[in-house]
Amino acid sequence: MVRKSLVTYLAIGAAARTLCELSISCVRRMGWDGDIAILSDAPVAPGDARVHTVEVPAWQLNLNPDADSWGYEFDIRDMSRANNVGDVIKQLTPVLHRYIDISGYDLVLQLDVDIVPVSPMPEIFNVLFDMKNDFGVSRNERSELKRVGASAGNLSFWEHLRYSRGPVINSGIFFYRPSQVSMNILRDWQAELCRRVRGDQAALQAILFRKWKSQIDILEENFQAYPPTPRRYKGIETLQPVHSYFAHFRGAVGDPVVMKDYIKKFGILDAS
Repeated sequence: MVRKSLVTYLAIGAAARTLCELSISCVRRMGWDGDIAILSDAPVAPGDARVHTVEVPAWQLNLNPDADSWGYEFDIRDMSRANNVGDVIKQLTPVLHRYIDISGYDLVLQLDVDIVPVSPMPEIFNVLFDMKNDFGVSRNERSELKRVGASAGNLSFWEHLRYSRGPVINSGIFFYRPSQVSMNILRDWQAELCRRVRGDQAALQAILFRKWKSQIDILEENFQAYPPTPRRYKGIETLQPVHSYFAHFRGAVGDPVVMKDYIKKFGILDAS
């Protein structure tokens, strides 16, 4: 029996679209020739016949073409309840399946645009298909909840104490099989986002602790690694290869230099 998989992205804004195309090129280079779908505000990778862009309807975005940085050009909902514009954008994360047709697929792998595979994609999908649960999310590099504000924002004081030792997640990579359990997790994730806007990661962390811990797989630490952020970057000669399935380039939307240099140095593709 052939198992059919789909890779999806959320790419809103010019900077995110550029990184998305770079990530897609790496996914292709690492052996994935299957379907890719992107929820975006403009076409992405139009030259790839198996990439399908679903454009967010204009009435759902409040565009400001004069904005001078990524994220500040649009608003999806009430900004007064969010820490930053990026939190608002990523409210779309748990509802991508309402825009993108996932029928006919056995597994959906969602990637942030600042993530690239550094291991063969067929191997990655084999690992995901072998996971026990129908939903899974990557593990954060930090194991203590108090050190990861992006995960802790939706938790009460008492929940912070109770769940202080995690597991702490990173929602940049998650997968699901289109089952009823997965749809219920996505529904609860969206509801938590609407309750308190602290980013998609904080909302997923909250529902994992409160309700879904036994039915969400936390991927192993070697599933993704984190090269230096742009602020700590000392040049291409200092870059070291990561030993994981994915590399996650935090801060790349604002400054893609580390992501581009890594890809160029280690031959994932010709990034020149």
